[in-house]
Amino acid sequence: MRVAVDVRCLSGSNHLQGVSQYTKHLVSNLLNIQNMYFRLFPGFKHPRKNDVYSSLPPLPDKSRWAWSPVPMHFLERLWRIGWPPVEWITGDVDIFFEPNFFIPPLRSAKAVVTIHDLSFQRYPEFFPYSVAKKRIVQLSKTLKSTDAVIAVSHFTADEICTLWPNYRTKVHVVHEAPGPEFCPQSQKKIQEIINRLELKAPFILYVGALELRKNVTSLAQAYLKLRRSGKTKCQLVLAGSPGYGAENIMRIASSGIEKGWIRYLGFVPQQDLPALYAASDVFCYISLYEGFGLPPLEALACGTPVLVSRIPVFEEVLGSQAYYVNPSDIEDISKGIALCEERAPSSLKERLNWTANFSWEKTALKTADIFKEVA
Repeated sequence: MRVAVDVRCLSGSNHLQGVSQYTKHLVSNLLNIQNMYFRLFPGFKHPRKNDVYSSLPPLPDKSRWAWSPVPMHFLERLWRIGWPPVEWITGDVDIFFEPNFFIPPLRSAKAVVTIHDLSFQRYPEFFPYSVAKKRIVQLSKTLKSTDAVIAVSHFTADEICTLWPNYRTKVHVVHEAPGPEFCPQSQKKIQEIINRLELKAPFILYVGALELRKNVTSLAQAYLKLRRSGKTKCQLVLAGSPGYGAENIMRIASSGIEKGWIRYLGFVPQQDLPALYAASDVFCYISLYEGFGLPPLEALACGTPVLVSRIPVFEEVLGSQAYYVNPSDIEDISKGIALCEERAPSSLKERLNWTANFSWEKTALKTADIFKEVA
């Protein structure tokens, strides 16, 4: 079977997040599957895009890279009128896999897409208006033309089937997973990250974009309430790139930053995250909406106790291994932080046993099964 994969999200940036990490881990494992040959499409060939090679292992025999011979901005303009088919670049393939849901024109290949969440449709206020509107229009076109949809959780599958019931027969559930690098860390690595980032142990950690959907304002408010009452001496460490609504988050956190109670690290490279998770006493992720929510599972895999919002997807993915709080109740979040500091919701062994159920190898095998079913 010949499979083309859009890996443009891996080229031109050393800061791989979200869909990029999903693509990196999934494709790395798909390459190991027998009797499947790949054409990886990284966009227009340019020297600054060569970092895509380091994101993935060497390609097996009969697989190759398929670079666009023309700049992407020009090609994407042509794609708006439905030409040329992407097979013009990849050659004839049986499946075109899009790790997000923006499908280019196809000649005869069957299309498989991944939908990570429907936050832009459920909560358009979390996005600039034009962004949410464009994504909904694109999703409508994609669902009509694609042959199969991979939802990263049962929750996301239910969202698709509820909001777009005509396409429920196309939907398959395949969970994401923490990468193999997320595991308990040595004391040496933990101390090294604490020293290098000048952190004050013990500390509470958040990793993710600073944006409205992640509810970081409520986390900061709950933490400050706890700190001012003297019920915690832990520092709150925020790690992630600024997103939509970051200005308001930083305004709320500013008083804590001035006192040294809150540290904002900005973007933290992927290779530093396992030690950072392991160094923290509690990992907090109080999102209002997620399609999967990978950071809490990564933290669990590193052995760290986790506090999350009580939303369906976290109950699906984290089960009994996390403490749950009402994301709209500052008092409940404060109590949850204090409780999680005092007593972890599960033992280290239980946390590691739970996360062992998730692996990118399993994800790749299930994804390949969908390709075979569709072809």
